[in-house]
Amino acid sequence: MTNPFENAPLLPPTDKEIFEKAGFTVEPMGGGTTAWQKVTQHGYVLITDSDGTGHELTDHHTVHVDRPDCWFIGLYDQRGHHVGEYEEAATAPEAIAQAAVLEALQDVERSNRV
Repeated sequence: MTNPFENAPLLPPTDKEIFEKAGFTVEPMGGGTTAWQKVTQHGYVLITDSDGTGHELTDHHTVHVDRPDCWFIGLYDQRGHHVGEYEEAATAPEAIAQAAVLEALQDVERSNRV
């Protein structure tokens, strides 16, 4: 008996699979908006589309409609205050990497205050 999946092409993981594997969950942000969220040691990271209202990319960037949509990444402290700058990334893996950089910078900044 032959395996019907033996020569099936491997599909790349979806953004959902990538974010979930990295420990992010979809969370409601109020007013019908959602974001990918991951709790960090000193707060949390939010990742949204360029409009800041959803956890899935749309067909174009909100401000620059001639560009493809992208991920916005923001770091927040435990009180919910935004920390540092917002970053942009074209792909889910890039957004996750940028979130890790923001978190590491926050750790360094906190250790320098001690």
